[in-house]
Amino acid sequence: MSTERQLEANRRNAAKSECPLGHPTSVEGKAVSSRNALGSGIYAESTIITGEHPGALAQLAETFYHDHQPQTAMERAMLDNIIRDTWLLTRLSRIDAEIIDYKIEDDNDRKEINPASKAFFESSTCQTRLQRRINDTRSSQMQAFKDFQRLQTERRGQPAPPQPQPPAGPLEVTSPPSTYSLN
Repeated sequence: MSTERQLEANRRNAAKSECPLGHPTSVEGKAVSSRNALGSGIYAESTIITGEHPGALAQLAETFYHDHQPQTAMERAMLDNIIRDTWLLTRLSRIDAEIIDYKIEDDNDRKEINPASKAFFESSTCQTRLQRRINDTRSSQMQAFKDFQRLQTERRGQPAPPQPQPPAGPLEVTSPPSTYSLN
């Protein structure tokens, strides 16, 4: 239940709107409002972090849905899990490179001869933890894909499909770095 102070603050904020229904009218307000649909499910705002593009996740989901044509709620839920794991694996791959970049930048003023190897050595604890997450996510993704295929096979009454292959290469989900270059 809202307190009287909260209700009064809401009234003051609504009065600032040029629209009688309280809808946003400014460019900034409309931009925020346009993301309201990203509140839950595979398109949840929490699925996207700074530097990632919601459109890339939407494209990934669209591709998976087009390729696999889920027909039941359970198939859709399992496919959403596969998409989420694929998205996370792409993120973790980017983070892996960023850890090394961060350590190289940190040592840049010392003019190390082998900055990448030194950075890898100094970040080995982080790298180990990250690799554990990558392995767990990849395992989850593959199990979900096997379960998804089994469900589709049962629904269609067909023989079991061949074992799934890992995804084809990393996806580009971030903007190009603006401060670091390997050249």
